[in-house]
Amino acid sequence: NGDAGINVTGAENVTVTSSTVVENEIWNVHFEQVSNGTVRSVNASAAMADKSYGFHANASANLTVADSQFLGNDHTGVALEATDDSRLANVTASHNGEYGIELDQYWYPAPVLNESNNNRIVDSTVVDNDWHGIVITDSANNTILNNTETDHSRTGNLRQTADTVDPQGFESPTIVENITVTDNTLRNNDEGIRLTGDARAQDDEVSGSVRNVTLRNN
Repeated sequence: NGDAGINVTGAENVTVTSSTVVENEIWNVHFEQVSNGTVRSVNASAAMADKSYGFHANASANLTVADSQFLGNDHTGVALEATDDSRLANVTASHNGEYGIELDQYWYPAPVLNESNNNRIVDSTVVDNDWHGIVITDSANNTILNNTETDHSRTGNLRQTADTVDPQGFESPTIVENITVTDNTLRNNDEGIRLTGDARAQDDEVSGSVRNVTLRNN
């Protein structure tokens, strides 16, 4: 196994389906500058190196990740960085070393201004990741709908760009605009929901947390 099990760069209309892609060093599945890509019925688990991912997309758009599982990766189950207009549906992201699902700028080798905007995370299960369930940073117009996020309870702090936070089920720590968190079930996280900036939480079930809902600068 190499740095990536499946690595797609500069392509359109890409489909990865009915595949098991495990135990690669950095990415099990990696898309860069991909438009109209689909990942469906894929097991992308146990990426081994420090800061490794089950599925990682950078500078891409119009992706669908569905009916797939991302388990036990060193860093994050699913990460969209500088990726727009995409949908995660019926994804299981569990037992990853830091985050279950992350939407962010692209940070390596240096941060850029491109955000991850106009994305939807729906009908997914995000359980027992070491830090956060779902985290959104420096992005806009994203929707988190009808997900289950439980058992994110590791102690300690994690620095996420300009903010320092404890483990949560859902968290939007820094510069976000127009984030909606609706109809989610969040149980037994250190903190259920933390929203900063232009963000809304509605019709969510939050229980068993030290701090259930924190709103700042809303």
